[in-house]
Amino acid sequence: LLAVMGPSGGGKPRFLSILGGRVSSGIQGQVLFQRTPSHQSHETSFGLCPSRDVLFHNLTVRETLEITARLRLPHEWTDEQKIDRVNHVMKQLGIEKTENTPVGGNGHVGVSGGERRRVSVANELLTQPRIICLDEPTSGLDSTTAASLVAALRDLARQDGCTVIASIHQPSSQLFQEFDKLLLLADGSPAYFGPVNEAVQHVESLGILSPPGFSWPDFCLMWSA
Repeated sequence: LLAVMGPSGGGKPRFLSILGGRVSSGIQGQVLFQRTPSHQSHETSFGLCPSRDVLFHNLTVRETLEITARLRLPHEWTDEQKIDRVNHVMKQLGIEKTENTPVGGNGHVGVSGGERRRVSVANELLTQPRIICLDEPTSGLDSTTAASLVAALRDLARQDGCTVIASIHQPSSQLFQEFDKLLLLADGSPAYFGPVNEAVQHVESLGILSPPGFSWPDFCLMWSA
């Protein structure tokens, strides 16, 4: 479970878009997947969940996922196999209790904001990607809902072996510790990459001490700005 952090303008959305295969021009170097160029593997190996939920407000949670399953899962799969996959993902993300509730959003009544984010994540998980990139999945959520979503992503990473890469904007200290590794970006370049619990020690080893009362995430962002 990798957290991508950095100040505004640090390049987080573009970084995730490049990994997800959504940007192909103006790029130097290669994106490697298991040491192999990944340009032919994006559709089946990568999932990208944007910061804004792109969902039809009038469809229920189940209808949304079943339509995605029919469009994106292999044609040789039977309808029963596709429905089984939908049921598995809904249970995995804890949204099976709201399966018959409209997605809502944009002024329309529906599921909560946290549940809507989980539906967006579920849309990408249906295809069983090896790597899923999420652009600020906790933005706009309260601390409890954000923690619940990150816990679900952590379980996904550890139980299914899926690499989860999420850009996070000003996480709490508790949420920060849920991640395994941190990539700290500054002006599009990596300022730190390594275990979360070693980030502060790395910065302080450079002679920059954390001010009293500062949370670890705020200190890292202040240093990278």
